[in-house]
Amino acid sequence: MVLFVPFVFWASRYFLFSNTSYILVTLFLILHVVGSHYTYAEVPFGVTLGEWLGDERNMYDRLVHLLFGVVFVYPLYEYLQRKLHVKGFFIYFVSFMTISAFAGFYEVVEWIAAAVVDPEAGDAFLGTQGDIWDAQKDMALAMGGSLCALIMIKLKSKL
Repeated sequence: MVLFVPFVFWASRYFLFSNTSYILVTLFLILHVVGSHYTYAEVPFGVTLGEWLGDERNMYDRLVHLLFGVVFVYPLYEYLQRKLHVKGFFIYFVSFMTISAFAGFYEVVEWIAAAVVDPEAGDAFLGTQGDIWDAQKDMALAMGGSLCALIMIKLKSKL
């Protein structure tokens, strides 16, 4: 995350995103700061969220994956539209598929890191909380979040 901030400043020399995009990315980074402070499986709000959803699992990790799809699809859509001039069906398709690919790539990198760094602590690092389908659910949430955000973008463009 520390490397992400200088990247944003560097990238802004070549493409200036809207204030909405910068606010969304900043909010997402704040969620990561909170998650890294507590570890994602132990964020107090995640317990509360799990109770609201009728689950004993700490849902903070799942919330962050959902919001990854929601938050990053808008800047991506904006870049594709304004810089690359992608239009029609393809702007939605490419946006959705890019978020899906990043979600899958992140889960693979997370798995490799856990296997290489400390295989014994892998479950704690991954935050699976005993769910063997955690990676698949995380990817599905990111994809679902991006799909919902793209639907909202499409509806807004029709107004």
